[in-house]
Parts: sequence; structure tokens; C-alpha cells
Amino acid sequence: RILCDGFLLAPEEERVLIDVEAATLPLLEQHLRRFKLRSKVNIADRSAELAVLSSAGRDVVERPLSGTGRKAGRSDSGVEESSAVRAGFVDPRLALLGRRAVVPRDQLSALAAQGTEAVPSALYNLTLALLGVPNGHAHTPSGESLPLESNLDLLHGVAFDKGCYLGQELTARTHFRGVVRKRLVPVVREDIAARARESPTHETADAFSHLPDAEA
Repeated sequence: RILCDGFLLAPEEERVLIDVEAATLPLLEQHLRRFKLRSKVNIADRSAELAVLSSAGRDVVERPLSGTGRKAGRSDSGVEESSAVRAGFVDPRLALLGRRAVVPRDQLSALAAQGTEAVPSALYNLTLALLGVPNGHAHTPSGESLPLESNLDLLHGVAFDKGCYLGQELTARTHFRGVVRKRLVPVVREDIAARARESPTHETADAFSHLPDAEA
């Protein structure tokens, strides 16, 4: 079952950043420390220092977020860039989700000056909901949700060629049998769906192509 979902980033050797929902940090840290044993690994919460930026839409996939994607050093605006800024990446779940980046919080104002305009987080949450993408603990309660029921297999979140992980047998068996009884799916009001059908665009035509058709 799912503990939490997130992204593993390696901005430099011997260091891994985990982009994960803040509400699940205590559970994740407890889980990691349980398996750390005597390994020489330091685990720290960096959420007070780092922030996550997301820029959605197909048009942003080919270009990094403003202020990201450069080498460490001094940016065009004179701001010192740490290795965390270099962690910009294409969101692997869906092309419509664009790019994400982990940046120092003290550089957010400088990024805004370079043209990175902030929008309400509710807009990003709505985008995830419309695409059937689980949004943290609210959609995938820790210890209760299954990966396939939460669409993680449709969002490149499960590697079926990799073994030896917790829950691997159940997940692989369900996948290869081809029967998933439940799915997390978006629900759109009929009047809104009708307007989208009347004036289809490239974006709306294939926005839900990653979701399987419902079985009778």
C-alpha cells in the first residue's frame, strides 16, 4: 500500500532530495529511519529552506522554469544559485503537468522578478483533479491506498520490471492479471463536458487519454 507519493531528485553526488507532500513528511521520515539501521546516512527535513515550483502545460516542457536549469553560481539577476536550483525536471506523470523545480525559498522573490508569476495553489490542485492525478494524502491515504487503484501505473509511478520492494507481489499480480476493480477518476459536470465537446481543442481532446475506458 502507498505510504506517500513523491519524486526522488539527485542534484549532486551522495545527496538525494525527496519532493513530497509536507503532511506526509513525519511518516516518510519514520519509515526511512526504520530501514537506515547503521548506514552512514543523514536524514533531514529541508522544507523550511526549499520550495517546490510547478509550471503546468505542454508548452513549458521544452524550457526550464525561470531561474532554473543553470549551473551553480550567480544568476543573471545576481542571485547566488545553489545546487537545489538545478533540480528542475519535466514532470514524469503527464506532459500537461509541465515542469517542477526545487528552489531555495529565499530566491522566490528573485524568480518572480524574472517572470515566474505565481498563481493560487487551488488552480494546480484543480488541474490534478481534472486529470485524475492523485494529490497527496487527501487522495491516497497512507497505508490504505493501492498503487494501481490510485492510477500510479498510468502515471509512470510503478516499475513492473523491478522487484524487491514492499508490496511488489500484490502490485505485479494485479497488473499482469489485468483486472483493477477500482480507479481514481475525475468527474465533470455534464454541462461543462458538453461545452468541451462542442469546441474541442488539442488540449481537451487527449487530456484524459492516459485513463482507461470504463468496463461495463
